[in-house]
Amino acid sequence: MAKDRLDFIDRMKGIAILLVIVGHILQFNKIDGGTNNKLFGIIYSFHMPLFFILSGYVATFGRDRITGLSSFFKSIWRKAYTLLLPLFAWSLIARKYFFASDFQIIGVSDIFNTILNPDLWFLKVLFEIHVLFAIFCLLNYYLSRKGNIYIDLLTFFVILLLPIAGYFWIDTIFFQSLLLYILFFFFGSFLSRYQFLENFLLNNYVYALSLFVFLVFSAHWKFAGNLFDDVLKVVLSIAAFTVLLGITQKSNLPEWADAQMQQMGRESLSIYVMQFYLTNRISFFSWSTGLNQYILFVLVLTLSVLIAYICIFVHKIFEKSAILNLLFYGKRL
Repeated sequence: MAKDRLDFIDRMKGIAILLVIVGHILQFNKIDGGTNNKLFGIIYSFHMPLFFILSGYVATFGRDRITGLSSFFKSIWRKAYTLLLPLFAWSLIARKYFFASDFQIIGVSDIFNTILNPDLWFLKVLFEIHVLFAIFCLLNYYLSRKGNIYIDLLTFFVILLLPIAGYFWIDTIFFQSLLLYILFFFFGSFLSRYQFLENFLLNNYVYALSLFVFLVFSAHWKFAGNLFDDVLKVVLSIAAFTVLLGITQKSNLPEWADAQMQQMGRESLSIYVMQFYLTNRISFFSWSTGLNQYILFVLVLTLSVLIAYICIFVHKIFEKSAILNLLFYGKRL
């Protein structure tokens, strides 16, 4: 069962990372309206929440490893080098030296900008959520070692008080985003922990309703929207996850295509950290204004697959060095 779940997760991550690339190509190159493009809006209504749901789903597999303060700090340390090392390496070293047109010296302001407002924001937010999740696991270890959904819910709401306090007293915009993604992460965690919740989503009626909701409302979500769009994003993200859950539990793709999709899922971090520096250098789609959205999607998706393979190829080169693999990809051999 565990292996089947990992296959399903890899398939969904593969889909999600390709959608990230498609969205960035449209956004960074302002293709056919950029962030005002309908295709962009549909993708952004759910693709990053999907990553947080899957991250929470996977994180739950190691939840029982936190059995005290020692394992608590060990868990945070592991996430620190897995997520923060690539964040700083790509934001500072790669951006300043590999992709800059002029040789630039890394300054103190660059370091602070990377900490406060990084391009690879997903890694920063995911690390912060993992710290809160580790606190959640530690509290649960002392409160209910056998696991209890009511204890889990109570502990979750206690953890939620921390970003809520930050929302009101520190930085509204930052903590509003953090709160949103915490909800998705813990949604995935609870699904992984309690099988009956996943079974509920796999119900045929729930699947049909989710597909209907996504098809009807996804094109009406706005990237620069208001509170209504935030609420709609939650609904659409859960609906999209439910649909993809039903689709990817068992793959209908040819074996070779399924293998490639799962490889992209396993390499989603290495694709994510590099694709930023490739997707904003595409200017040959300027002619696509007014192009049919389905045709545009096929063209940009094809290019996205190529970019994903380039990112995987570069990772294969870097992983030959244990130091570079750790620094740029957070992976220890």
